[in-house]
Amino acid sequence: MALLAGVAIGAGTMYLLDPDRGGRRRALIRAKAANLRGILAPGSPDARQLIERVRAELGRVVSHPRAIDVSVLHDGCVGLTGPVLTTEADAVLGAIARVRGVARVEDNLERHATAENVPALQGGHGGPRLITATRARSHDLAAFSRRRG
Repeated sequence: MALLAGVAIGAGTMYLLDPDRGGRRRALIRAKAANLRGILAPGSPDARQLIERVRAELGRVVSHPRAIDVSVLHDGCVGLTGPVLTTEADAVLGAIARVRGVARVEDNLERHATAENVPALQGGHGGPRLITATRARSHDLAAFSRRRG
């Protein structure tokens, strides 16, 4: 039994201290532990944690997340201000209302039919789906060039 325990400890140590991927694995373990602490922690999150959660969700649902200002008003009430495309406004409000710790969303968003003449909505990356598609396409091209070369 001691031999089996020694082998398991050695394998775990090698897994975490691997020079190529060990740093990433340790970071994943730290992130999962932090997430678990957040889930198991009693009470509601503090204002900073809530803002971080809301900002992370904004990055998933809106094409210009930095254009939206997030504030915690009181007891889980989150205020959203700034310009947003009309086509994205409902998705933003629904997604933020589902964020853990958000009790209510105060909607002060400025809706715009197009990004024209709205500096905060100019440029950007075209939305989360475009980034994912671009990354997938660049990964395919890299794999193709490795096969040919």
